[in-house]
Amino acid sequence: MKILIVGVSGFIGKNFIESYSGEDELYGIYNSSTDIEDFVDKKNIKIKLFKCDLTNPGNTKKLSETIGSIDKCIFLVSNTDIPRSKIEPSYDFKITTFSLINFLTYFKVDKFVYMSTAGVYDGLSGELNVEDEVNPTYPYCISKLTAEYYVKFFYQVKTIKEYVILRFGGAFGKYCKPNKFVSKLINDISNGQNEIHIYGDGQNFVNVMYAKDVVNALNVVLNSNITNLICNLGAENLTITEIVKKTAQTLQKHVDIVYTPKKQTRSIWDLNSLLILTKSLILKEVIHLKVQ
Repeated sequence: MKILIVGVSGFIGKNFIESYSGEDELYGIYNSSTDIEDFVDKKNIKIKLFKCDLTNPGNTKKLSETIGSIDKCIFLVSNTDIPRSKIEPSYDFKITTFSLINFLTYFKVDKFVYMSTAGVYDGLSGELNVEDEVNPTYPYCISKLTAEYYVKFFYQVKTIKEYVILRFGGAFGKYCKPNKFVSKLINDISNGQNEIHIYGDGQNFVNVMYAKDVVNALNVVLNSNITNLICNLGAENLTITEIVKKTAQTLQKHVDIVYTPKKQTRSIWDLNSLLILTKSLILKEVIHLKVQ
């Protein structure tokens, strides 16, 4: 049985393959990473790695012919520079959504796990669940929601036999970029920084998980018979202020929180804008869907 991790060189991908202890064959796709091959060699991980730019239809098609059909797939690819999505929404869409379209155009997958984001709830408040109507305004969140719709589309046309969409709040742990919120917070407090700056009033809820718990959740999803659904994935909901205070308490440090008021800005991008952009990019690249 083949398990394919798309975006294997990222934070979650590395944690997953490092801890994997099953008997299935592992395959991994990466693009710009310069360290994933050394990482696999040093950790003595049995996995077949493939370098591919999934925004290129020709390269994606050629790779699909090399790898063949996939039993289980975890799709982790997305734009990781979230602020950039507001400056260059077309870039964000290309990396986050168009790569998914290309992949599912050419690959056949029995079970597809898509790592989406809790950011699709952008603009909503209070207790949230997957039944709530969503209408995100931030380009990164719009791209992720659009990708969710495409996962459902490829399920309808039989490219995917089963799917699970995970709306994920965020993670921290080994191999995480040091500028990620929780990782940076831990490093700052550990290194003696006693003043923590928060953008806004600190009341936004954040749902974070330790990397090991994320990997455990992914393994449960891969082996579960419950499919074709959307799930929220995360631990306890905490406000940003609560996370700062709990982190400081755990590290036995005292910190002062400084709040910086948000500037009121209005994004010109909405879901309809990205859907129009979807059509434009698809026409440029000329995708041929094989619908059964």
